[in-house]
Amino acid sequence: MRLRMLYPVKSLVPAVLLFLASDAASFGFIDSYRGGSPESGAGAYSAALAGRNSTHTGDAFAIFLNPAGLSSLDETHLAVAAGALGWKETHARELGREYRTGSITGMRCFSASTPLGSRFVIGAGISAVADADYNGTRLLYDELSGITTGQEILEASGTQWDAVAGASYEPAEGFSIGVSGGYRTGVITLDYYRYDNDLAGVDSVYYGENDIGEPAVRVGAMQRTELSTLGVSYSAGGECLAPVLSCGFSILAPHLQNTRVGFEADLMSPLGRNDYGGRLSIEYPLLMRTMVMLGVSFSNYSSESGSGMGFSVGGNQGLGKLDLTVAMHWQTKRVFGRYIPGEDSDWVDDSTTELMMGLSIRP
Repeated sequence: MRLRMLYPVKSLVPAVLLFLASDAASFGFIDSYRGGSPESGAGAYSAALAGRNSTHTGDAFAIFLNPAGLSSLDETHLAVAAGALGWKETHARELGREYRTGSITGMRCFSASTPLGSRFVIGAGISAVADADYNGTRLLYDELSGITTGQEILEASGTQWDAVAGASYEPAEGFSIGVSGGYRTGVITLDYYRYDNDLAGVDSVYYGENDIGEPAVRVGAMQRTELSTLGVSYSAGGECLAPVLSCGFSILAPHLQNTRVGFEADLMSPLGRNDYGGRLSIEYPLLMRTMVMLGVSFSNYSSESGSGMGFSVGGNQGLGKLDLTVAMHWQTKRVFGRYIPGEDSDWVDDSTTELMMGLSIRP
């Protein structure tokens, strides 16, 4: 990671370097310093199930979630997905409120896979894994007196991209292992101003580029039967993205019109902050090739005294060799006491709504 400063200021440099090196969960303004907000899942099908990860099968985007899931594909698959995301953010302390909104492109990914024999599947793809497009402000407080001392103004832009290739192998019937690896790249641009109330003017100006170039690695294992799927996956993360360990299961209920119910749990930075989250998902077949999907999620950020939740809904329609998926994923996150520890009236509330469309083709 390389940082270039065109207008360095002594009072600002330590804070920016701290944000870039921080392993704490953060949202909105602070997220932009750290390389952007991570995408939730890969592909519209995963997003329709609240970001299904470790038990993902059915399309080539498994290479970004749990590469062991590629073994479920017995023919060549091409998959593409894109979305549009709107965000809202509120910062509040006592009676004061700051509101900001914006929109970004959202999910963008493409992947392809093909079987090589009965037990070996290979794949490759490219996906946006984090977006830093943000334009907003943040109030600054004196930690002892609680008095507002100024505000920070940030305009950030840029995307982190993963380009990977991988493979899945099935050493025993129903059991598969997988790995994917490649390169993560991107340029995050930060344009920053800090206004000081005592000086009644701008006292810090900063422009920087965070050039990202690092390995992108994921591994996983999966056990599948006619009625159940068990999966575990690990994403190694990087300088700006936390590593994530995921595990979960799904169960098919033939007596409930073949409804599939799944549950997954995530542990962020397993050797660090131990923030965690989980999701419950339901796949309900309306017709032979028509599927309705629902998901709910929760998260707890112990390192920041924060929490979050989400809701997703989507549908999948098979049309010959095509599968069309549409999805909506809504998420909200709240962090307490960011500026004055333990004071619940000081909080940041962030929410996003993303609409996605995905297409899977079996040529």
